[in-house]
Amino acid sequence: MAAMLQHINLNAAAHIVRIEDPLEIPIPPERSLITERQVGSDVASADLAVHDALRQRPDVIAVSEVRDTATAGALYEAIDSGHLVLASLHAPTPVDGLARFVSYFNEDAPQRAQVLSQVLAGVIGQVRLPRLDRRGYRAFFELLANDAQQVAPLIAERRWADLKSALNEGRLEQSFNLSEQLLQGVLDKQIDHRLALPAAFDGNGFLRRLREVSRGAARPQLAGQAGASTGGHG
Repeated sequence: MAAMLQHINLNAAAHIVRIEDPLEIPIPPERSLITERQVGSDVASADLAVHDALRQRPDVIAVSEVRDTATAGALYEAIDSGHLVLASLHAPTPVDGLARFVSYFNEDAPQRAQVLSQVLAGVIGQVRLPRLDRRGYRAFFELLANDAQQVAPLIAERRWADLKSALNEGRLEQSFNLSEQLLQGVLDKQIDHRLALPAAFDGNGFLRRLREVSRGAARPQLAGQAGASTGGHG
C-alpha cells in the first residue's frame, strides 16, 4: 500500500489521508498533501478517523487494516461518496479478502456487493519469500482486477467460489494468480520450490503447473509479458 501511496504522491496533486495503527513507513509529501492519523494516539478508532477524514476534502483515504464492521461501514461511505479508498485486511486470498469485507455488512451484503462490483478497481494479495541468493526477500503478487464482463457479475452475485476458480485457472484476462508468479520465481532460480508450495494460495494448482513445466509444457506468461494491467487498487 505504501508503494501505491508513494506513486500517487509523486505523480498527482492530491490530498492523501493515511489512517494507520501504527504508522510505520514514512512518506514525505512531494506533489501531494499527506495527512497522517495514528489510531490510538491521534484518534480513538479507525472508523472515527475515516469520518473525520471525509470532512477534510480528501482525494485518497488509506486505512492500514480493516478489523471490524464499523471501519468497513465508514470505508463504504467513503467509497460511495466517490473517494479513492485503499485498505488492507488479513485473508487467505484476494477473493477471500473481498468476501470478508462484504460479509461485514450482514443483511446489507447483497446491496453492498452490487455497488462494489461497479466501483472496485481490484484486490492484491502478496507474499514474501527468502531469495535463494540470500539477498533478502522477494515479493510475489496475485491480482484480482475488476472488469465489467468477467469479474463484476461474480462480485455482484457474491459467487466467491466461481470467482476464485476463474482466477486460479487463469481465465480472467486482466488478472493473474500467485501460482504463476511463484512458478516463474522457481524457474528463474530466485526462490526454493519447497517454500513456494506452502506459500501458494492455490497449492494444488501450483504443484500441477510445476509438474507440467518439468515435463516440458509452456512456461508461465506473466501479466507484464501479456500486457495486462497490474495497477489495480483495492
